[in-house]
Amino acid sequence: MGHSDVSDAQVADLLKKIDKNNDSKIDWEEFLEFMVTVAKKQSATFGALMQTAGGAGAKVQGAAGSHTYLLEERSVFSRTVNKLFKDDADLADRLPLNPDSDDLFHAASDGLVLIKLINTIEPGRIDMRTVNKG
Repeated sequence: MGHSDVSDAQVADLLKKIDKNNDSKIDWEEFLEFMVTVAKKQSATFGALMQTAGGAGAKVQGAAGSHTYLLEERSVFSRTVNKLFKDDADLADRLPLNPDSDDLFHAASDGLVLIKLINTIEPGRIDMRTVNKG
């Protein structure tokens, strides 16, 4: 998640804090509780992360407001889309995405990339015959 300077001891300490019942497993409720805590502290946490990661984050403005993200996330998603859909005729005009630019946001703006990702996770979930590709 953008941290390369975290020690094994720090990770173990974090996992102990999340594992409320001390069964050495993070169950669904513990995970959700942790994510709620992260969401409440998101802006402060992201700001701190950007400072400690040397400005490794960015912000994109959209119709619904702004969204902050890590550059590493953008890069990983772009490379994943490139790998999964390199031979997909429907996305040929959009790929390859440059993982170091905002290509991902432009390529995904009409939803076709998302539809392809959903169908990769669960084949046939969206009938491609019903999708307007124009």
